[in-house]
Amino acid sequence: MNRNIIRMLVAVLITLILPCSGLALAPPQSLTVTVDEQSVGNGDTIKVDGDTEIVVQIVKPGETGTIDNYIYVWNGSSAAAGLSLSSDSVEVASEGDTFVTFDYPDLAPEGSDFDQPWYIHVRTVGGIGEPPEISDTEIMAGPFYFDSKGPSPTYIGLTEKGDQQPSSNLVFSSNVELEISATLDVKYVYLSTSPTRLPTTYKEEVSVASMEDFPYILQEFDIGSPDENDKAIIYVWYEDGVGNVTSGSIELTLKEGKRMEPEGKQTLGIDNTLEFSVVGAGDEIYIWSVVDADDPAQVSTAGSLSVSNGVATLTGISEGTIRVKALPGSGEPIYSGVITIVQMFCLDVDGDGTQLAFTDGLLILRYLMGTFQGDALTNGAAQPGGNRIDPDEVKAYLDFAKNNGILNIDEDGSTLAFTDGLLILRYLMGTFQGDALTSGAAQPGGNRTDSDEVKGYLDSLRCK
Repeated sequence: MNRNIIRMLVAVLITLILPCSGLALAPPQSLTVTVDEQSVGNGDTIKVDGDTEIVVQIVKPGETGTIDNYIYVWNGSSAAAGLSLSSDSVEVASEGDTFVTFDYPDLAPEGSDFDQPWYIHVRTVGGIGEPPEISDTEIMAGPFYFDSKGPSPTYIGLTEKGDQQPSSNLVFSSNVELEISATLDVKYVYLSTSPTRLPTTYKEEVSVASMEDFPYILQEFDIGSPDENDKAIIYVWYEDGVGNVTSGSIELTLKEGKRMEPEGKQTLGIDNTLEFSVVGAGDEIYIWSVVDADDPAQVSTAGSLSVSNGVATLTGISEGTIRVKALPGSGEPIYSGVITIVQMFCLDVDGDGTQLAFTDGLLILRYLMGTFQGDALTNGAAQPGGNRIDPDEVKAYLDFAKNNGILNIDEDGSTLAFTDGLLILRYLMGTFQGDALTSGAAQPGGNRTDSDEVKGYLDSLRCK
């Protein structure tokens, strides 16, 4: 028999015996995922619900080979799924169908949250033998975060301003601070005394990077008046980044009680004063002290107190955050809200209790000229009995005023000796009235050049 004929017969026999030999199926070329007809990419978080439809488009491989259909599985891992036709969890696409549609409730009957990744793994199935051939490799898309659950609050607490522990017994019309801890997908919180969330309901954006950032203090919230049972309810809604919302509420028992006035957070300038008293104290006597805002067991030196007839006068000493504490003879202490002591400015630059042209005004003028350094700044200008006569302290005090725009008297955007400094000097002299105060000194392009406006502003800078 002719050798060429023999070779042909052997090739035909090998083909019949090993029909799939040499045919290596390729995996799908790519996958495209859409949710409710909106394309989504790897890493996206998508809001889903019971009506959500997820469609995966499978792009056929470009290589040759007979492809009958595809097998696939959804799971939470980026590792190869090891798909086979015998796996219980594997689904088989309709014959030749490159669009696979899922109803979200079938994919996740119990729902899924922002931190639960989903991956889809797909392999091709084909060949003409039994069992069918499956591609050696698979293609994967994901992660996708199908989010059907709102944020989960892990803690809700109310603190009357000044209290150190959450309390459900708060005084009538008291302002409170609301503290929450929640899952990290919380983005917005809504508060209301009404059970209905409206477009006008108070909304605050929550920004936290880790669980260590909780509890998060939302705001000072006026709980208003109680009902006939001395109760009040605050309703809270939590919204995540894709719009899922959960809700909760806190019921408070309101009672008449003692409280510190003024209420709430306060800002006090160094050397300025603020008076505090306990409302509802009657004739009760308190021991007053200044304590650290974060650790009320620690005494703070950022402020000092003088007490007369039940009124405590706080003087700011140095920058810091503090509270005023009133300790009764028996019972729990009462605290003020957080008081922030800041460096503020008035025209008594040397701190001698007076505001004069040729001491304070001259110090400002020299400072703005910039040529008076060190002792030259204060020599012959700072009063010896003042509390601020060291040149470094004077410069720091005036640096603060300049950097915060306080010394830009005519509001022209620049702070200069012979405009702003001259205006201050003339004002303190007291002999420049009306237009004479500003003539030749206030810059024409400034926002505050009218003599009455300039005088009013400088009046506001006088030490109280």
